[in-house]
Amino acid sequence: MGIHVPKVHSYGGITDALEWDIPKLTPDQITEFVREAYSMGETNHAEIQVISLESSKSGEVTCIVRCVGGTARIGQQFAIDSDQTSEGVSGTEPWRLVEIDRYGRKVDFFDPPHGARITLAGRSMDGLRERVTLKSVGP
Repeated sequence: MGIHVPKVHSYGGITDALEWDIPKLTPDQITEFVREAYSMGETNHAEIQVISLESSKSGEVTCIVRCVGGTARIGQQFAIDSDQTSEGVSGTEPWRLVEIDRYGRKVDFFDPPHGARITLAGRSMDGLRERVTLKSVGP
């Protein structure tokens, strides 16, 4: 239909929607608008900042994080932000996000500005520390 879909910002707000004359849209255009607006948020990109390390066991670490960009989802792989490798944090193999706990409830994803207790799995936990930002990598 070629309608303009507003930009969905990382915090989830739709800014251009107020500029639309919504009553003039057909039901099909509204359906397309909603579908495309939601699909724009369905990217594989995510950034999470480590607030604290809770516990670790062989191959896994549980930590408190805050999502600072995109949408963090179960199964995504994360690595230390390359901007931080020059700050004494070495690059490591990616960690896989295997569990997200929000207020005692297991969820499949979370987005900014929310926090969660997550479990990451990987061979080495080197470089993982407070205030490190992890970015999603891979498909």
